Amino acid sequence: MRYIVDTHIFIWYAKKRRNLSRDVLAILEDFDNQIYLSSESLREFVLLWNSDHLIISHALCNGIPLISDDDKFPFYRGQGLELIENS
Repeated sequence: MRYIVDTHIFIWYAKKRRNLSRDVLAILEDFDNQIYLSSESLREFVLLWNSDHLIISHALCNGIPLISDDDKFPFYRGQGLELIENS
């Protein structure tokens, strides 16, 4: 399965895995899954620029579930976002 991870999930996977739920960690560590990072996440990380809407757009346009810890993202389920929450 394909997944897009948001910036927080990417950073936590790299540095603080204890912040990730067991379910999210299992997805990220399953070698059968394809994990994507939006180019906007890299821009957000480097420039400290909030790119949430663009990351959500990448997930929606490509029909790929988004893994996030952001409490504002569930709103976008109404627009068709398949969201996996880190909880």
